[in-house]
Amino acid sequence: MKLTACGLQDRDAWKKAGYLLPEFDIPAALAHTRTAPQWIHFGAGNIFRAFQANLAQKLLEQGLMESGLIAVEGYDAQIIDRMYLPHDNLSILATLKADGTVDKTVIGSITEALVLDRERRDDFMRLKEIFRSPTLQLASFTITEKCAHQRAQRSASRHRCGLCAGACFSPKLSGKGHFAHLRTLPGRRSPHQSGQHG
Repeated sequence: MKLTACGLQDRDAWKKAGYLLPEFDIPAALAHTRTAPQWIHFGAGNIFRAFQANLAQKLLEQGLMESGLIAVEGYDAQIIDRMYLPHDNLSILATLKADGTVDKTVIGSITEALVLDRERRDDFMRLKEIFRSPTLQLASFTITEKCAHQRAQRSASRHRCGLCAGACFSPKLSGKGHFAHLRTLPGRRSPHQSGQHG
């Protein structure tokens, strides 16, 4: 079994091995994401895949979302290049339960993966396109000590958080539409803070 779109077509083999599979039309979500993005997340690591991507999968399966989740990584481009792209943005979520058993779920809700870097021109232009889209509803962020360290090391105009803010807010200042932003702050009792901008 291979964790790719092609490998996932052998659903019986995956189910026999004990994996829960996405129960929505992945190709349709891919196409819809390209033309009508709804949710973009900055920070494509383990926290994101276990929480936001898992939630998006449930929303897609319930028919509450049509577009998939767009993952953006600004700290370590290798996450995108070596993990997301070779596996068609698929990942595996392993959940250890109280009785010692493990639920294994293939996460297929991530339908696009980009690197936040001006030198990756195609990715950066796509980011601008996404934030100009009137269908965009939510931008969420995982903020860890890595981002704080970058902020201390670089000027505001150069560090990744600054690039992210520029991509997020400049297209929306035209007054077209509204979108919300959420931040996930690991280790806090109230991990989500949100705001809405038009």
